[in-house]
Amino acid sequence: MGFPEEMVLKAMKDNGDNGADSLIVLLLTYKFFLHEMSQIEEKVDYLVKMGFPEDEVNVAVTRCGCIYFCFG
Repeated sequence: MGFPEEMVLKAMKDNGDNGADSLIVLLLTYKFFLHEMSQIEEKVDYLVKMGFPEDEVNVAVTRCGCIYFCFG
């Protein structure tokens, strides 16, 4: 599935002896989270390039949450 080795090792440690299905779910959760964070960073960079102060953009992201900034 192309997961980075570091992510797999962390998932294995966090998963313990819960089995392969649980490990896959955990890896997919990590992958989704990293993708979500990447989208937020891209939106913040875009708004900063438009001239908005970075601290104000970060406050907006914190107040409005990821859903608005990732999918809005």
